[in-house]
Amino acid sequence: MDFDSLVKEYIREIVLEELAARTQVSSDPVMISLDEARRLMNVGRTSLYLIRKQKAVNGFPEVQLSEKKFLVDKGRLMRWIASQAAGASV
Repeated sequence: MDFDSLVKEYIREIVLEELAARTQVSSDPVMISLDEARRLMNVGRTSLYLIRKQKAVNGFPEVQLSEKKFLVDKGRLMRWIASQAAGASV
């Protein structure tokens, strides 16, 4: 191999390693169940029901997949919790 080929191969390896590092899939789920959301929020079932009932007003980040299946976007939930805490009066 000549020098140019060695440099190109070296750069190619670096780029592939960088792409692999940036595209690794997290084992942390993006969508979580309502029960998992309830535990993260540290609220009971009744409180979660009341929060969900008012989602048009409070913007609770649930997604309805079917008539009885709901999931919550974990990232949006964490931002929602922060926004609720920031807006709460002490």
